[in-house]
Amino acid sequence: MRVFFYLDDLIGMARSREWAMFHTAQLILHVTKVLINWKKSSPIPHQQVEYLGVMLDAGRLRATLTESRQASLLRAVCRLRQEATVTALTIMQTLGLMTAAHPVVPLRLLHARRMQRRCIGLRLNLKRHKRRLATIPPSVESNL
Repeated sequence: MRVFFYLDDLIGMARSREWAMFHTAQLILHVTKVLINWKKSSPIPHQQVEYLGVMLDAGRLRATLTESRQASLLRAVCRLRQEATVTALTIMQTLGLMTAAHPVVPLRLLHARRMQRRCIGLRLNLKRHKRRLATIPPSVESNL
């Protein structure tokens, strides 16, 4: 059985459901002694796994944003485009969503570059300036 570690998650791969369940039990009971959240775990092998807002499809060798992540990214971008002024927190949240999507969306970070420069130019400190209002210039808006 192969085990992949990422932060506080474990992903196990086995040839069959039975082997996956057996090895998972062995791993839990004898090696790691870690409490497993069975609501988030699946001992059954799957071709598709949702992980950190990304749907990983091993059958098609594709990675796509989940529908909820797509919707939240679109809402954030639409909010920036529609409102004349937005808070610094809104800008940073949108930048965070755009950055999180970069492994899946080709060249996404290039589209975020102008907004990053705008934020640097505003000299925003999120702890102090969360509610500070800022405008999004048309040059930045065109990249969203």
